[in-house]
Amino acid sequence: MSRNHKVELIKTPSFEAIDNMADLIHKDLNGKIELDVIRTNVSKVLLNQGANNFVALYNFAITSKVYTAFTENLKI
Repeated sequence: MSRNHKVELIKTPSFEAIDNMADLIHKDLNGKIELDVIRTNVSKVLLNQGANNFVALYNFAITSKVYTAFTENLKI
């Protein structure tokens, strides 16, 4: 994701959405956790909660900048 790229709301999960969310969280945590670890955790949210919940959580996180649903298993 480029620095000037505006992250938009999604209607369906995608690899781009996973990468965008991982990048946002990585920046929010000031790089304290490796990007690949964060990306894996974001992917697990999709796998464990399903597409509809992932979309809802993603869109909430994008608008509110609250990433808790995606970071709760990172042990931070």
